[in-house]
Amino acid sequence: MSLILNNVTDREIDLLEANNVDWLPTDDYKKDKSIIFMNENEYNKAMKLLNEIKTRY
Repeated sequence: MSLILNNVTDREIDLLEANNVDWLPTDDYKKDKSIIFMNENEYNKAMKLLNEIKTRY
């Protein structure tokens, strides 16, 4: 399982930070807006949050 998420928007990053999800930018962050999560638990927490906003709007 990949703990990398590509093409992350600024709004999504704000949501992750507001909910204390631990992530770091990848080496290619400026090129493809990809981030990596500290562990699978953080990745799962992020996916739950991001799916919530996609179904709401």
